[in-house]
Amino acid sequence: MESWRLLTTWSIAGHVNMAIDEAIAQQVAEGESPPTVRFYTWNPYTISLGYNQKTKEINYQSCKRDGIGLVRRPTGGRAILHAEELTYAVIFDSTALFFRSKILETYLLIARALVTGVRRLGVGAELVRSNSASSTNLTKPASRFLCFSTASAFEIVVEGRKLIGSAQRRWPGVVLQHGSLLLGHAHLNLPYYLNLTTDEQAHWRKELEASTICLKDILQHQPTILDVVEAITAGFEQIYGIQFHKSELSPQEQSRAAQLLHKYQIEL
Repeated sequence: MESWRLLTTWSIAGHVNMAIDEAIAQQVAEGESPPTVRFYTWNPYTISLGYNQKTKEINYQSCKRDGIGLVRRPTGGRAILHAEELTYAVIFDSTALFFRSKILETYLLIARALVTGVRRLGVGAELVRSNSASSTNLTKPASRFLCFSTASAFEIVVEGRKLIGSAQRRWPGVVLQHGSLLLGHAHLNLPYYLNLTTDEQAHWRKELEASTICLKDILQHQPTILDVVEAITAGFEQIYGIQFHKSELSPQEQSRAAQLLHKYQIEL
């Protein structure tokens, strides 16, 4: 049975969240911190870009008008509007049970726990292989920057619509996987903060609506954040026998995160 740390940090600015994830990863890689699952939310609502994504795709004026933050993730992928969601981060070294040499194998192990967790809420989630090669979204121009509009090799879905989107980053000796579990509908507003025409914005909102689903729609109510955290944590415990202990960021992690803030913040 592995012992893991459980962290919860609520209503934190986007660049701080990203800096914390990397700071934990650095500490885990050096053997100074235990394997960690962290759950967090964003304040203000924030658009995150994959580490190779261009900022020119973002409409800065719309973001400033509505108080939307903008950051770059340490992981790849496309743009996400972090709003009405629960974000998770799973961080571990090469000795942990989730570590595999292939990214997809690690992803599948973590996804199994996530699926088990949301099922405890009464959600009929499934882990399915997507037919990404034939996805029409992949041929449409805006799919290059809408994360939830495109398919990965495997998806956590309900009724064919994505509930959880994830991305992974590896440094020497450590893995960071984080992702978004949709609680409400606010993520659908992402196209309004991109450099698209009015017609394109309306089109891509409909695309997101058709390809995603949130807990509020599935359960006909929005469960509390703590209920969702408890369910997902129990999923990891049930499948893998992980023993969690609640804790806080160490002083070393806080110091490292402070030094990394500039790396992730994008000024509007």
